[in-house]
Amino acid sequence: MKNLLEKGLLFDTDGAGGDGAKGDPKPKGDKQEKGDKDKGEPTFDQWHEGLDDGAKELLKGHVSGLKTSLATEREARGEAETAVRDLAKKAEKGSEAQAELTKLADNLAESNQKLEFYEQAHEAGITNIKLAFIVAREEDLINTRGVANFEKMKETYPQLFSKIRTPDGDAGDGTEEKPKPKAGMNEALRAAAGKS
Repeated sequence: MKNLLEKGLLFDTDGAGGDGAKGDPKPKGDKQEKGDKDKGEPTFDQWHEGLDDGAKELLKGHVSGLKTSLATEREARGEAETAVRDLAKKAEKGSEAQAELTKLADNLAESNQKLEFYEQAHEAGITNIKLAFIVAREEDLINTRGVANFEKMKETYPQLFSKIRTPDGDAGDGTEEKPKPKAGMNEALRAAAGKS
């Protein structure tokens, strides 16, 4: 047991808490780090400005390569849809093969529309892209190529553009505050029955 404690595999439940390694307690007092809560979260632009010129060029080249790959993929998807529609036209009129090929072409078109929308929605600052796509289709705010009217969407559904909130991670770790105990099943049942 002591050997496991020394290796940091078990917590010392009789000790002062600690990080699991040799039962060392975490430091207390003013020297304890508060994390990034006081600093605020940096934006991409702030991070990018902090890079040296060489790193900026490296990043620019990487992004350019990704954009080229994306454009190539988009073009290939469009060509595949066109090819399947041509096959559907050549199939016997009203046949099962024609129906299946038409259905496949429609699925490809929908997939292309969705992928195009997802890319634009990310750049527009939408936080829930899947929900935004459903809204755009239901409200007829998107064309067949995936281009959406984000201005109208923002007017009608501003909550889709809200800032993502990240929850605090460590529940009191690194602070003087102890985390609040979570209510158990008994407390939930009592609350539901109206007995506190």
